Amino acid sequence: MSEEVRFLIEFKEDLKIYYQSKKNYYKSAIYEEENNDELREKINRSSSMAASYILLSGLPTTIKYAPPPAIGGFAGDIDLIANIFNLDKLQISESWLYDLIDRSIGIYAYWDKQKWKKWLNPFYWIGQIIRLPFLLINFSGFDSSKIEISIIGKMYKLIFSFGTGLLLVLELYSHYKNLKK
Repeated sequence: MSEEVRFLIEFKEDLKIYYQSKKNYYKSAIYEEENNDELREKINRSSSMAASYILLSGLPTTIKYAPPPAIGGFAGDIDLIANIFNLDKLQISESWLYDLIDRSIGIYAYWDKQKWKKWLNPFYWIGQIIRLPFLLINFSGFDSSKIEISIIGKMYKLIFSFGTGLLLVLELYSHYKNLKK
């Protein structure tokens, strides 16, 4: 299990405990303020990491929100992670947040299964080597996606793909010749 999956599972469990204690508070007069404050603090501290893991999985943390027409109010994108403690006020069920976390966990679990297939595939590594300049541009803080999809970026990838393919064929041919000797 990856670090991301472990973190998101723990984050979801903390949220469940928090929301359940909040529901229990409304049902009874007994309320453990200290424990809930510590849990709320823990959730606040880990929410940015949870948001980054969810975003890295390719899922948005926002939903389209429109209040009931009779009530009116703000309509637009609502960030579920940024509004963890306001979901009830916005009349958004916490199940939306749980579903988002579960989908992200599912994506990471899928990637964990697929990574061995990638790592053993030589074409994956060739592709990574060809993308190396774009990864370096990204690492330096620039947005390489626009460069990568531009004509120059596509030509670069095409030329290096053909060059790498040609080198591979020549290398295989030389090995074949050596085996015949």
